Amino acid sequence: MFFAVFYSSNQTKVKVIYELEPNVVLIETERQLSRSRNAISHVGFSEDWVRTNGKVVFSDSNAG
Repeated sequence: MFFAVFYSSNQTKVKVIYELEPNVVLIETERQLSRSRNAISHVGFSEDWVRTNGKVVFSDSNAG
């Protein structure tokens, strides 16, 4: 499973791509859903969470 981060100034240009293990994403998804009080819920993953739980597979050399 992959997570891409795009430049805010050019949202068609990829800044970094992370690879995540599906079971790690599943555990976090279940955690978020279990905390939700709504029957219909959305899950989200911050770049900090992805950076901690994934590995970089691509990084733009201009990312600074």
